[in-house]
Amino acid sequence: MTASVAPPPQRVSPRLRLLLLGAGCLAGTVALWHVARLPLVLSFDLAPWLTLVVAFLAAELAQFHIEVRKQTFSMSLSELPLVLGTILLGPLATVSSRVLGSAIAMLLRRDPPTKVAINLCVFALESTVFSAVLYSFSDRDILTPQTWAAIMIAVVIALLLSFSQVTVIVGWTQGWLSSRRLIQIVSPIIIVGLISSATAIVVAIVLRTDPAGVALLVALGLVFALGFRGYARSVQQHKTLGQVYDFAKKVEQSTTLSASDHLVVESVREELNAERAALWLDASDGAPARIAFATASGGDVVYPGPDDLGDPLRERVLIEGSGVLFGSRSGSSIERGAVTLRGAAEVIAVPLLSAQGTIGFLEVCDRRGDKLAFGADDVRMLESLATHVSAAAQNVHLMRKLRFDALHDRLTGLPNRLALGEIVGELLADIEVE
Repeated sequence: MTASVAPPPQRVSPRLRLLLLGAGCLAGTVALWHVARLPLVLSFDLAPWLTLVVAFLAAELAQFHIEVRKQTFSMSLSELPLVLGTILLGPLATVSSRVLGSAIAMLLRRDPPTKVAINLCVFALESTVFSAVLYSFSDRDILTPQTWAAIMIAVVIALLLSFSQVTVIVGWTQGWLSSRRLIQIVSPIIIVGLISSATAIVVAIVLRTDPAGVALLVALGLVFALGFRGYARSVQQHKTLGQVYDFAKKVEQSTTLSASDHLVVESVREELNAERAALWLDASDGAPARIAFATASGGDVVYPGPDDLGDPLRERVLIEGSGVLFGSRSGSSIERGAVTLRGAAEVIAVPLLSAQGTIGFLEVCDRRGDKLAFGADDVRMLESLATHVSAAAQNVHLMRKLRFDALHDRLTGLPNRLALGEIVGELLADIEVE
């Protein structure tokens, strides 16, 4: 008699989970539309509807990003057209325009098809939830405080629903976030959503009372946008200075570590939030050239390209003497081939400079976060880090040279009495251990 062993349960793949989540959002949208008895108004003016599509498109393209592991939480001003569309055109026109505008934006960003489909289902459910709450708790008269409160409550509920779905996606693919981290992420999302909703209420009131006043609101909005852009740039510069300072403190330790090259290149990879990084140091004073790698998956996994003697990316950077951003679809055919050889979509490469000239080469490949790409600020950031890497490399070289000089005769280059004492001490230590 033999006992049958049940096969181990098959785990559902993350891709299938995401597709099931998207299907659930779509089914929830249809069910909620029926339960809340939202109107199915199929006839509406084309011009306002197209304006709403453009508004959602602009809101999706102008996003604020918060990176968490390999996923990206995004904040947009989509609540502004969401509120205006639901109040002025109705739920069906708003949901359809948001789906179309968001789809165009994601296609322009070249997001993966699976992600596009899931996000559209999430957006449809979020918009339907907003409409259901608004229609259930107000008469949609934009001049009444009851409608204002209903709009705010509906926005918060819709944002929390959307955020919970994104959190589930991150949990399935990258691991679950702590409650403290979730609160830190969701707080600015809700604040931005409430500000956008309040702005939409003001715009709707102006349209109701005097449509000509919208011109003043547009001018005020432009001033606010320019001011916010300057503030965001100042915050980013402050953050960059902090990152450079922290990095400088890290590389100071490299002079005392045997694995200093890997420590430096891993620190560079973390600061740029890159998938991979490589550090090439030229041969000097009889020491051979050396290269170190770092990857997001951990360890120093070697990837092709940086260690090629005729690497076109390194040659161009060393000739120009400054950082360059390479892409798989830009630059010469040889450079595009070098980027493709690395298995990357984009590469930032910078030279390591010293008073004596170029001493090496530093590169990072592919920014982590599927909605973000490297830009000019990242090139400048890597150039700043390269300055500290050059200093660290020269310090390590200087310490090795000083140690060599201390242990060898200057005339013959042979080990001296101090070196002999160290060798004897190591042999005696090995004998005692045995």
